[in-house]
Amino acid sequence: MSHLLYPSFHLEHFERSNPQFLNGLLLLSQKLSSYTKVALWCHDSHLFTQALLAAWHAGCEVLLLPNLSESSIQWSHTADCLLSDQIIESTIPIIHLPFSDNETACLHSSSDNPSQATPTQSLSASATALLKPLSPDASLYLRTSGSSGESKIIKKTLRQFESEFHAINDVLSIQKHHYLLASVSHQHLFGLSFKVMMSLFTGADCVPQQLTYPEFLVEQTHLKKRSCIWISSPSCLNHFEAFTGWETLKPSIDLIISSGGPLPPKTANLFKENLMPIQEIYGSTETGVIATRQSDQAWQPFHSVHIDTSSSDQTVIQSNWTDQAQAIGDRIHLKENGQFTLNGRMDRVIKLAEKRASLDEIEHIINTHSFVKETFVFPHSQQTRLVAVIALTQDGIQLLRDSGRQSVVTHLRDFLNEKLDPVFVPRFWRFTTELPKNTQSKLDKDALHRFIHKPKQVEWDEEIHHENTYTAIGKIPLDLHYFSGHFAQFPLVPGVVQLEWAIEAAKHFGYTYQIDRIVNLKYQQFLRPHDTIKLSMTHQPDKKQIQFTIQSVDLPESVTYSSGRVHYRDSHE
Repeated sequence: MSHLLYPSFHLEHFERSNPQFLNGLLLLSQKLSSYTKVALWCHDSHLFTQALLAAWHAGCEVLLLPNLSESSIQWSHTADCLLSDQIIESTIPIIHLPFSDNETACLHSSSDNPSQATPTQSLSASATALLKPLSPDASLYLRTSGSSGESKIIKKTLRQFESEFHAINDVLSIQKHHYLLASVSHQHLFGLSFKVMMSLFTGADCVPQQLTYPEFLVEQTHLKKRSCIWISSPSCLNHFEAFTGWETLKPSIDLIISSGGPLPPKTANLFKENLMPIQEIYGSTETGVIATRQSDQAWQPFHSVHIDTSSSDQTVIQSNWTDQAQAIGDRIHLKENGQFTLNGRMDRVIKLAEKRASLDEIEHIINTHSFVKETFVFPHSQQTRLVAVIALTQDGIQLLRDSGRQSVVTHLRDFLNEKLDPVFVPRFWRFTTELPKNTQSKLDKDALHRFIHKPKQVEWDEEIHHENTYTAIGKIPLDLHYFSGHFAQFPLVPGVVQLEWAIEAAKHFGYTYQIDRIVNLKYQQFLRPHDTIKLSMTHQPDKKQIQFTIQSVDLPESVTYSSGRVHYRDSHE
């Protein structure tokens, strides 16, 4: 039946997992028939695909929300309704997925039993007549992240997606027997093209959930056991640094695709040596796919992509899946054989002391050091020097713990002094375990610029508050503000700071109080950078006291770093 919807589609795998896939599509399409524009936000890829096709079948334009930020919700309000499998507050009507209605029976003949229908029998003759072909001009709109400027609204059509698919699959040869496992969201173009559209045009099945973390990818790969294709981002693949189960994955993975940002050479080499080369995809929301490569090879443009580098201030991309020529901010060096290399962004060339350099190139050099996983460099807002925010590798973290941050800085400065003009060696250094990313796995520039101020709090990942108990789990930042001056070569969290964290957390109990005294205060073990801790607090209102302990989480045997009791009096006493 899928050929009746669109000649190139293969929907059999959707119908296998949900025999009522086409019935639900038609039912939802009827519900949307009075609308012209719908917004779509859905976690489940199968429900997302059904809703997208239903909206197109009803003749609607579709707005794909990139996230649930305030600006995205405001954008959704320009639509007639919002389709979602999540609970969302909105001022426009919301149709919850999966959609159901008492009129479902009208899509079956009187003798049909929908619950027992096979995929090929699920539609009655009358319902089949309702299955009109989709227009190749069916459209959706994507909203860019604005990472390189103002956010843009980009239109894509079904015709463009089909043209892009053929160019991609001429290279990747994804087939019907493959399983598509994605750590990226289908609400953005990379996940949409490589998971949803690839599944529609090849018939390859896809795991409906977004497999955000490496362990989820590994788990699903072991469950499928064969013919898996990973669709991932550098930020996810970077986390395989300490992974040891490579041999168990080799029989099950046919291809690994990465896009959404530059793939660090360390990560590319890690996968090449232990599993297989990663297939990198270069492109953007505006242009769609542009080129592909493996390892550190030059980029090979996809068929029909034309690259114009004749202008000194922009590169222009044209292909069969763009409405018009698209200007991009990347500097491209074309080779005689048609391949090219990327030489950083045009808007990241800076001038210091009458000398010019590319911030991208500086970051690339820093990233080659064994202590560095990823780097972001930017000019200090009040000084004519550079700031480097660096995600350290395990080796870098270990040196910081053993010898202090200055030892790490010295190693990096000595390394860069041999490769850069001194004016471009960063003056300010900030260290972390991961650079902050947005939902598209792109660097969060605002969060990165805030690194100029060293953190004063723990990075709490999990907080549980229940009546008179409070528990929080977090990790000690590598660059905690309080490490300055406290044993430069052996950084420790001062005991008074641990007490301050406990007193601050006591506010979760909702009392306004004044501290009367602190008793049984004990500091039993050194608390170090990168330690994971659990803060546990118990409030005893009848005794007007709060007891706290700070303990280890990831050590073989539990260690208590500090503990004590805070006695208080009411603020009016």
